[in-house]
Amino acid sequence: MTAPNLHDLIAAHRSALAAWDAVPDAEWDSPEASRLGSLADVARDALFAHRPATLDEVGQKTAYMASCRAFTEWEDFDRAKLIEALSPDVAGIEALIQTYIEKRDAYRALDPDCNGGPEWDAYGAAEHDVIVFPCTTLADVQTKARFFIENASAYDTIRNCSSGNEETLYPFLRSLLGEAPR
Repeated sequence: MTAPNLHDLIAAHRSALAAWDAVPDAEWDSPEASRLGSLADVARDALFAHRPATLDEVGQKTAYMASCRAFTEWEDFDRAKLIEALSPDVAGIEALIQTYIEKRDAYRALDPDCNGGPEWDAYGAAEHDVIVFPCTTLADVQTKARFFIENASAYDTIRNCSSGNEETLYPFLRSLLGEAPR
């Protein structure tokens, strides 16, 4: 589950809007202008659909939207839609924990001897997603902390394992500060 990259979404919107803006006034009713306008609308909608993963992304997205006339001159302004576009996905950590539980249970059911295999890989990937999920609210931090306190296996991972070239504890702690994975 990979969220769209905010920088790519901004670049796509900027490019689509520039192409639409380049259409001469005399050609605004042309099929090409309509196509370019539709592309700009799709890019704008993708920005609205994106949920920031960190407070830094909230700032970047806010700055872009405030500097772009497609948002400042928004004819069908919808305050609720704007707030939603700048709000992190509130179900993020809970959904990841639920996925972790499902993968763990599937692994335990299919491989009671703990021999590894695809179920183990899916279980490990789900655990990694929970470990590195960037907390954006106090509720995220509390949910994540409670999960690791109550789950001996996941706690053991952050306490005793390495991920890449560093101990797993470090990406976990950075995630509590709202930092996205490196």
